[in-house]
Amino acid sequence: MYKSALILLAIFMTGVSSASSEIQKTILDDKKEIQLSWKLTASNLSIVDSNLETPFLFKDISLENWQQSKTVGAASLPFKSFLFEGDPQDFEVTLDAKDVSFIDELVPAPAQKKPCRCDIVPWKFSADYKDEYYNRENLLHIKKELIGVFKGKKITKVSVYPIAYNHTKGARFVSEGTVHIKSKKSTPHFFKMKANDKNYNIFAHSRFESTLSPLIKLRKEQGFNVNFFALENIGHDSIGIKEFIHSLYEKEAFSYALIIGHEEEFPTEYVRTQFDMSTPSDMLYYTMDGEGDVIPDVLYGRLSVETTQELERVIEKTIEFENRSWENSTGASEMIAIASDEGSAPDDVEYVRDMQSPLTEKFNWKSNEFFQANESGNADNIVAQFNQGSIWLNYIGHGTGFEWPSVYGREFNTRDIASISSGKVKPVVIDVACQNGRFSNEGRMGETFIRGGEANSGAVAYYGGSVDISWDPPAIMAIGINRAVSENNQRRLVDVVFEGQSYLLENLDDREAALENFVWYHLQGDPLLNLSNLK
Repeated sequence: MYKSALILLAIFMTGVSSASSEIQKTILDDKKEIQLSWKLTASNLSIVDSNLETPFLFKDISLENWQQSKTVGAASLPFKSFLFEGDPQDFEVTLDAKDVSFIDELVPAPAQKKPCRCDIVPWKFSADYKDEYYNRENLLHIKKELIGVFKGKKITKVSVYPIAYNHTKGARFVSEGTVHIKSKKSTPHFFKMKANDKNYNIFAHSRFESTLSPLIKLRKEQGFNVNFFALENIGHDSIGIKEFIHSLYEKEAFSYALIIGHEEEFPTEYVRTQFDMSTPSDMLYYTMDGEGDVIPDVLYGRLSVETTQELERVIEKTIEFENRSWENSTGASEMIAIASDEGSAPDDVEYVRDMQSPLTEKFNWKSNEFFQANESGNADNIVAQFNQGSIWLNYIGHGTGFEWPSVYGREFNTRDIASISSGKVKPVVIDVACQNGRFSNEGRMGETFIRGGEANSGAVAYYGGSVDISWDPPAIMAIGINRAVSENNQRRLVDVVFEGQSYLLENLDDREAALENFVWYHLQGDPLLNLSNLK
């Protein structure tokens, strides 16, 4: 399948000592250059016939431990990307290709358009194929692009593709290579979306202020500078609220924020996304880098409660979680994994296992799996697991706003949440589904989990989409969130949530799809939920 070829690329005197499907990052001693190196073999490659049969006999090609590109109509190829602080024009990026060959009789299958997570993935005979992608003049192994701006600093993404393809030259495989990244201005730094201060601003109707006292007291004791701003003094529509928050940020930057109240009481903005012309989103309250900015500079959440009693319950659950003061802590090392029987490369079962495996490896938590394809994955069994207590939950499948339909038999719905007993460990819920995260005071899944009902059960925090959401990007984000927890749990929930969004920016080649995920995802819960006691 392979034939030798002489390729003229930039040559540097660097080497990789052993074969590995992982990429090695090296910062040179003078800190002026970062190197990304890899050494692959044919055994790392998987090439199989694709189910897509027209207009070519396509093949699916993948590399162990590498992401798969998902730009619709373009060849789906293995890649890895890295985010750096700085403007793309400030970086010199070159490739030293040490071992190069061509792969015969290979036309890589194009990435296919997928529906939102409220629809079924359709079967296709004819592929979503775009000729312009397959007839590019050059074979491109590296890509450099501007992703956005965070706290006034531009973010550059560098992507590495060991395999490049066009119809004229075929598939070229750089099995061993090094990408050299040099900054023309300063030492190159990897980008991380993180807070740089401990300022925490809470925005809510004045009637909630006294109820917030225990939470504000706790956060101040933990070293945060907490301020409360009454809605009556801020504005009565999204325009006035946005102007107030932006003006506040200009006077003194802050990294954390919380809105209290549903969208009918505390206004949100409504923006256009690919699946909804009027997507409720708080994101633009916190984008401080001008028109077109879609990366928030403040890490934020919203508590969609209507009464002071509901707010009091959320605060009680928050303090209980941080102090590990549950009546029964047997569920403190139990997780729930719920997945549909849909999707491919990867399917939803593969996705949810990728989500929970870092937490199993870090904390030795047990993943209790409830899959739509298995009779055991039914709503009653999920309720039973809630009643035993669980610390973390990942759902991936369809959503209606009021149900998780991607279970065996009847749907798991808001009535099931209300039936959960109190006193046990209440989880953080990461929901990859449509509609469930809207904060409209309709009692959707996220609101019901947070409010907890008379039993004060449900969840301690919930992260979900407010409208119909895309298929793959939220799943990749959820993997990133759990990885962030496993790598460093001495942080706050919102820190790892937005690191998950950063992980998505890094691991999805479709920039617009990755950025859109910021718009429709919202954290319901205290952003500063302390994860340091997880064990």
